[in-house]
Amino acid sequence: MFSSSPSCFIAYGFNRSIFEVQLLQTLLTDRRIEPYEAGGSSATAQQVFCLKICSKIIQSQFCIVLLNNETIGRVQKPNPNVHMEYGLMLGLNKYIIPFQHEDYRLEFNVAGLDTIKYNNNSFKAKAAAAIDQAISQTAQSSPAANPISPDINSYLVLRGAKF
Repeated sequence: MFSSSPSCFIAYGFNRSIFEVQLLQTLLTDRRIEPYEAGGSSATAQQVFCLKICSKIIQSQFCIVLLNNETIGRVQKPNPNVHMEYGLMLGLNKYIIPFQHEDYRLEFNVAGLDTIKYNNNSFKAKAAAAIDQAISQTAQSSPAANPISPDINSYLVLRGAKF
């Protein structure tokens, strides 16, 4: 939908997915994709959601979502911020790689969407394969060469011609 840069926005619960985020950052950096996550920057006195999240999702080549639940007491709850960011990505028609640890279940509102289930042993291989696929499917082609030389194009523009 929007022009993107070689970057990837990672949405995750800050208290749950540290291992996964560190591994994703390494995999992305090795592929010359800049990883970005909202917890990694500060935006003092700014519109935090728009500055740190919306704009970065819009600019990203693709996005990754870690849908791992937070454990509060003995109850597992989804992270509402992660789901809000996921919805924004869907609304902006971004290429999204959703992951969830196999110990958790998907919430009803995203259960119908394809999600990569993983465990600690399989995460690296599944993430690498998904990232490689995302890069190949979202790579921007180089702009087509203009069939008219710049001099002729300038002349036509000065004469009011439209091409």
